[in-house]
Amino acid sequence: MKRFFMQFRLYKYLREKYHLTPFYRKKLKKKLAIRKARLHERAVKELKILDEVFAGGGVVLNGPFKGMKYIHKSSGSALLPKVLGSYEEPIQGWVSEVLSSGYESILDIGCAEGYYAVGFGLRMPKTKVIAYDIDKQARKNCRELAHLNNVDNVEIKSECTQAELNIKSKKNSLVFCDIEGYEDVLLDPVKVPNLKNVDLIIESHDCFVPDMTEKLIKRFSSTHTIRINVDYPFRVRGYVLPQKVSEENFRVIIDEHRGDPLMKFLFMKAKGTL
Repeated sequence: MKRFFMQFRLYKYLREKYHLTPFYRKKLKKKLAIRKARLHERAVKELKILDEVFAGGGVVLNGPFKGMKYIHKSSGSALLPKVLGSYEEPIQGWVSEVLSSGYESILDIGCAEGYYAVGFGLRMPKTKVIAYDIDKQARKNCRELAHLNNVDNVEIKSECTQAELNIKSKKNSLVFCDIEGYEDVLLDPVKVPNLKNVDLIIESHDCFVPDMTEKLIKRFSSTHTIRINVDYPFRVRGYVLPQKVSEENFRVIIDEHRGDPLMKFLFMKAKGTL
C-alpha cells in the first residue's frame, strides 16, 4: 500500500514538473489559439442573434448587473449570456454578496471586456476597481464599456504580477480572478503573502491545470473559509427576454461554451475578516 501511494506522489510530482516545461507551454498556447479561433466564429453568430432577438442589444436584461449598457463585443467568452444576464449563473449569489459588501477595492484579474469590472464599478461607486488583462484589445473594450456607462472608478491595467498583487492585497479587498489556469502561478500565498488579507473569488481551470481546484484549497485552507460551486450545463433561473424564443434558440443564447470538466468556482473569505 505504501508503495502505491509513493508511486501516486511521484506521478503528481512528475506531472507538475511537466507543466513547467516549454513543451507543455507550447501545447497550452496552441490549445488557447484554437479556442480563440472558435470564439471568433461564435462571435459572428452571436451578433446575428443579438440583432434578431435582442433588437441589437445594448442593455443587460437580468441578473446582478441588470440595466448596465453593453457593447456589442466580448473578449474571450460568450456575449449573449452577458446581455441576457444569465452569465455564470452559479456565482450570481456571490456577486450579490459582493455588491452589498462595502469592499474598499476590487482587483479584477483577467477582466476581459469588463463585465464584472464595470458592473462592480457601476453598482459600487465608492469602491476602487482595478481591472487587469494582458490582452490589449480586451483592455480597449473594457475602457469602451466603462465610458459607455459613465463609470470613473475603474482603473485598467495590463499584467498583474505577484509583486503588484502583494502590494494591492489589503484588508477589505476582493480579488476576482479568471486567468485561464495562470492562477496556478499567480495565486501563490508563499510568494504573495498578503493574500491572507483578502477575499477571493476564483474561476478554477482544472481543464488547463489538472487538480487546480485541489491545489487552491490546499494553499488557502489555513487562512480562508472556502465555498465551492460547480457549473451546470443549463440555466435554471427565469430570464426575461425581449421576445419569445424557441427552447432551441434559448439554449444557444445561454450557452457559455464551456468544455469538460465542469468549471469550478471558489469563494474564499479571509478568516481574519470574519
